[in-house]
Amino acid sequence: MSYSQYLRSLKNKHFLSVCEDFERLLCSHLKINKAFLITNFEKLKPQISKLEFHLESLSSGVPLAHIIGEVEFYGLSLNINKNCLIPRPETEFLVELICKDFKKQKSLVFADLGSGSGCIGISLVKNLHVQKAFFTEVEMATLNILKENIKLNLVDKTQVELFLNSSDCEEKLIIELQNKNITLDFLVSNPPYIEIGDKAVSASVLQYEPHRALFSSHKGLSHLQTWSKKYKAFIKKGGYMIFETGHQQESPLRLYSEQMGWSCEFIKDQYGVNRFWKINV
Repeated sequence: MSYSQYLRSLKNKHFLSVCEDFERLLCSHLKINKAFLITNFEKLKPQISKLEFHLESLSSGVPLAHIIGEVEFYGLSLNINKNCLIPRPETEFLVELICKDFKKQKSLVFADLGSGSGCIGISLVKNLHVQKAFFTEVEMATLNILKENIKLNLVDKTQVELFLNSSDCEEKLIIELQNKNITLDFLVSNPPYIEIGDKAVSASVLQYEPHRALFSSHKGLSHLQTWSKKYKAFIKKGGYMIFETGHQQESPLRLYSEQMGWSCEFIKDQYGVNRFWKINV
């Protein structure tokens, strides 16, 4: 049996929707690439057969990242589990936007609020000239993953300062900035921004990803408004705050910006959706 015949057999068993993910799973577990998988399928078949039980998990909606325990993000390998959000392509696009804006600057200082797996902050430290990055994360269950990813990807750990495992970790960062008279070149966050009870959220996301990282009160605006208001004073002139947002939040956030007297803009993601709320200072 050739590899293409094998895929057809999976499709006939109603695994059509997960064949691509299963292929990625095989490459990850067997430490091979797709070309090697195709050309050496017959030799690999016994090992592949032992992994076929994952097909049922994938079909039931278990995310591939949770099964293999890692995800590729902006050229990095990041550990992932059920306690942190799985990074999305839109968030990778956000990292690219910031890298383009600050690639020529030296000794950057920035904050990543609600760091989760660390995908945003770690990618920025790896790709920019960073003097200090402040990460905040309230969830103890997420803390180990964040620390693992910092250890895995960053050589100079002194570049990162963590504010973790308390409901007021953002307040502690504010005190740190105040006491040491620190200003930020930029602040970035992919905060909880989904309205509680939003029917558009998929069943898989609801079942397998942490709700505290997804949902925010006041129609999903609470974290966005609170964090932007608290940190605006710590951004250097010429810098900005940028937040990932929901596609229906542009109007209320523009109104909020006007009420606060802020200059803001919305930036489209790679799919043409107004995804990023940028507050210029």
